[in-house]
Amino acid sequence: MIMLILLQPAFPLKGAFGGSLVNSIVVVLAPLTALVAFRLIYHSTPTTCIKTLIGMMMQDVQDIAGGQRLATAGHETRHARLYRRLITLVRWMNKSSDQNIPALGGGLALQSLSTVALRAHVLLHMPDITPGTARRLQTLLKRMRSLKHQPEHVIRALDRTATRLTRDFPVEARLLRETAHVMQVNAAFFDEARGAR
Repeated sequence: MIMLILLQPAFPLKGAFGGSLVNSIVVVLAPLTALVAFRLIYHSTPTTCIKTLIGMMMQDVQDIAGGQRLATAGHETRHARLYRRLITLVRWMNKSSDQNIPALGGGLALQSLSTVALRAHVLLHMPDITPGTARRLQTLLKRMRSLKHQPEHVIRALDRTATRLTRDFPVEARLLRETAHVMQVNAAFFDEARGAR
């Protein structure tokens, strides 16, 4: 494109020397302006990419918890997207010199939370679920929708729901307890995520 602007492939040449000079200046200034604007608006460093990915992953978990009457395929697509973002997060962590962000453990905690949200939706649609268990699962999903701002509430809701599920759904109860533990271990990640995009 630049060559076409500079060479003006038309013969005989039309236009004056001033027009060609303006085109030459535009060709040089356009990429420089774009580079400066990109650096000022979105300074792309490994650390900012990590924080952006963390924010998107948190939003994915909140969306899965929200349900919004999506089909199972929609939940599975979001779950798969979360996996892909976790892999991208690990790649950016390897490029980053800032080792203060506990992104890998936190990313795994988010994966566990997305699994918990999917299982909670499945349990809510089971015909033999008791009203008390259904209320507890709905409360858990409600807390998970505010994960980014109140992760400590999610940890408590996970523990309470696990206690409720122990008798009827022991596998899910163990998953909830393990997820609460992973969240507690990676509390610094969730504190960092409050400031993520």
